[in-house]
Amino acid sequence: MATTKATHRAAWAVSIGMWAFSFPITRALAQLALTALLHCLIRERFFRCASFGSAVRITCEELSLRRFAEDIEASPAFSAQDKSLEALRAQLPESPDLLWDWLRARSVDELLTTLAICVAPTIDGTIHGSRQNSDFDDLARAAELDMRRWWSVTPGFLSRVQKRQILDAVREGVSAAAAVPLEPLKKEALVEAAQRQLDGSGWLPLPLRVG
Repeated sequence: MATTKATHRAAWAVSIGMWAFSFPITRALAQLALTALLHCLIRERFFRCASFGSAVRITCEELSLRRFAEDIEASPAFSAQDKSLEALRAQLPESPDLLWDWLRARSVDELLTTLAICVAPTIDGTIHGSRQNSDFDDLARAAELDMRRWWSVTPGFLSRVQKRQILDAVREGVSAAAAVPLEPLKKEALVEAAQRQLDGSGWLPLPLRVG
């Protein structure tokens, strides 16, 4: 009996899917698809509900950058993203059971803004090595990302790289002449002096540059 019910439910699900896409996709259907997608993502991200509770089986993995930068929470980009997430959380209904109706009441522009907020924490630029011609770079260029708005040289960063790399950064970001008096310095003094030289220069390490 249970098997028969499961078979009927599966057949019904297939029928719905085939019916929905047997017609030209209208704006209303596209908005419905966006609503279903967000219903799944928000349930998982904000209500910690498993994806099987949603009609759409899509999951998202939030990337933790703390393993790459322990002080990531002090960065302007992290702060801006956190504020966006908290602002969205404050608007959501208290129960996931009310989420569908809440989403259905949103405009397309509001849904698209919500989608961008939900997708942002899942973007992963750490897996591409040099990232030459990567999908991440394609996305960054399309978004006109300029990391000089979001990152600047800190003592914490410089302390984690080799002396040679610090001097190369000063040569590239300031000038070859500016690096000369820093060459004999010990690491701690070099970090402090190089940070002063590079502050406000707009220099970025290679992984943060978007070609």
